[in-house]
Amino acid sequence: AIYDMEDVLPKALQSHIDILPFIKNTDAEGYKPFIAARSQFIYKKIERILGVTKPDTVELRRTIYLNYLMRFYGMQNKFLRNRAECIKSLSCSPEIADAIFDIFTDCDAGSHNQDGSPVFVKTTATENKLACYIAVLMLSLNKWTAYPLELAADLNIPGKKAETYFQNVGCKLEAASAADIAANTYSKRPRSGGNKIAILKAPVQFPKASLRGSK
Repeated sequence: AIYDMEDVLPKALQSHIDILPFIKNTDAEGYKPFIAARSQFIYKKIERILGVTKPDTVELRRTIYLNYLMRFYGMQNKFLRNRAECIKSLSCSPEIADAIFDIFTDCDAGSHNQDGSPVFVKTTATENKLACYIAVLMLSLNKWTAYPLELAADLNIPGKKAETYFQNVGCKLEAASAADIAANTYSKRPRSGGNKIAILKAPVQFPKASLRGSK
């Protein structure tokens, strides 16, 4: 595999992802409150995982982690000052929140919260890194193909920006028909322009701003 998923979601971190609310509530109305991201991709993947007799718990944890990262992408820096509220909004454990802050934010030198704690912010570099992790997770859950317009819808970003994120992790972009996109994506967002499919396969060429280069 081009990516070692242990680098993206270590097993030590997986143990802090609570899957019981999903295993116990296979009905969507039961587990939807535990999904922080408003993502049709996430909803449908979890629905598919739980729709078999023995759900793939590794894939389920990976999907839930992707959900955390998508939600975190949409958080503004002023909201990050309140770690407790962030954890509540993400519906994750403190250990997961700590890892996300550690990987995807930088300490704002010289700034402190009212309680004296340091301020952590997303910078352009850490936000790009976050988006690259999201792209790799989506690819890993979708047989190493993905549709940029679906990522654009879930992150509320322009289609071209989503295409760039997939290119940054080594994907090749190929033309996709509107019918193909409609049949293989879940987004409710209008599908106009930039009809591409991102495919990750060897050999790959990484642009300078890539997941590997940002570690």
